[in-house]
Amino acid sequence: MKDKILFTISCEIEQIKCNLRKRSNRAISYKVESQIDNIWNSSLEEIRKKGGILYNGNTFRVEEIENKNKTIKMFIYPSKYKIFYGLYKQMNKIAMLGKKYSPNNLAVGALLKTKDHKYVFCKQSKEAYKNPKISIIGGVVEKTKSIKNVLKANLLKEIMEETGITENKIASIKPLSFIQSKHGSIILFNLVELKITSHEVLKIFKTKHDKEVSELILVLKEKITNFVTEMGYLSLIRRLINRI
Repeated sequence: MKDKILFTISCEIEQIKCNLRKRSNRAISYKVESQIDNIWNSSLEEIRKKGGILYNGNTFRVEEIENKNKTIKMFIYPSKYKIFYGLYKQMNKIAMLGKKYSPNNLAVGALLKTKDHKYVFCKQSKEAYKNPKISIIGGVVEKTKSIKNVLKANLLKEIMEETGITENKIASIKPLSFIQSKHGSIILFNLVELKITSHEVLKIFKTKHDKEVSELILVLKEKITNFVTEMGYLSLIRRLINRI
């Protein structure tokens, strides 16, 4: 399974409608499913020894996406993060079985653009990740009180947790594409334009308390292409950057 752009988007995030399904159409393999609990418990013990937390939250699997007449409908099925994590750790097996076995975990990602035209990437912390990497702001979509605003609510939450930036500092949110990652996630990728400068972003970041991100990296547009070349699904930004 490779990272790929499923399709590009030209609509507001509020126009992407999420609908709950009562049943999942994910194909089941006993050999894969039987390993989920073992993988979870082993990782849980390892992370606890380091003083970390592995949270088994309520997430969603993307069952289907309809993109017709500039209207996007997503059909999603509630799931536990443990299921996605256990499947993600077995993606080599799942790739051989076929895409109908994929976890298709719903996630949101944000490429933040400052008022002085710099783009914000983050460096994952060693406290939260075994192999920290440079990434964009974002994470898995978790259950909220209302399914209506679940995408925007989770995007704003991730931005606030990882950078300290609150909604009142955001000028606009522009969905750019849906990306299928080789790790089994389907990511709604957004451009988020800020009302504040790069200096103000770094100043706010210093006050935050979340330990997931250790550093913010600010990159000019003309340098993004080279910056993301070897960064997994982020390399796809090269194909989206002209839309920004």
